[in-house]
Amino acid sequence: MRAVRVASIAVALCLLAPPALAGEPGAPADTARARAVELERALDAGAPYARRWYWGWSGAFAAASALSFASLAVFDDPGLRADAVVAGTLAGLGAATTLGIPLTASGGARAVTAAEPDARARAAEARLRRAAREERFLSGWVAHAGIVASNAAATAVSRGVYHRPWDMIALSRATGLLIGELKVLSTPTDAIADEARLLDELVVTPTVGGLALSGRF
Repeated sequence: MRAVRVASIAVALCLLAPPALAGEPGAPADTARARAVELERALDAGAPYARRWYWGWSGAFAAASALSFASLAVFDDPGLRADAVVAGTLAGLGAATTLGIPLTASGGARAVTAAEPDARARAAEARLRRAAREERFLSGWVAHAGIVASNAAATAVSRGVYHRPWDMIALSRATGLLIGELKVLSTPTDAIADEARLLDELVVTPTVGGLALSGRF
């Protein structure tokens, strides 16, 4: 009796389903088109902040590096010159790593150029997944470890090569760690949230024999 009740509920749900589930001609294309629009809207929504983050941090690091090396023309004190070299190198490394790692989210949906609805939806989905992967990398433990490792290397150079006092090293490296962590913590994460909201979904579909579970993972 329980199986009969479940089957009856499934049949009723199928009869009450909207035309898109009933398999009307053109419904799959309409569904794919709506899906593409939804994904592209999500991509475009996160793009402005991603662009500001990408170019803002790249520009800030590049400017700090240039300023540090330019100060060598002014400083006569060997200690200050050593600090400028280390700081300029570290900032240059920050600019290079920021520019060198692609940030798909900054481009929004502009790269989705397919005309056919299903292909357009697949391309938008792939782009969103790629943006989410990049954001997880840029905001994950590897990024935090990179900040610690680069500042540890700078400490070794300051102390081992230039023999700078520990108090000056501590001040410089505390500043470097703070700036690096601010960069990582401010990384865009919209694509990660959109992937979980739009792609990693569990779908319940009524069938003649009961209910079927499917999803995108």
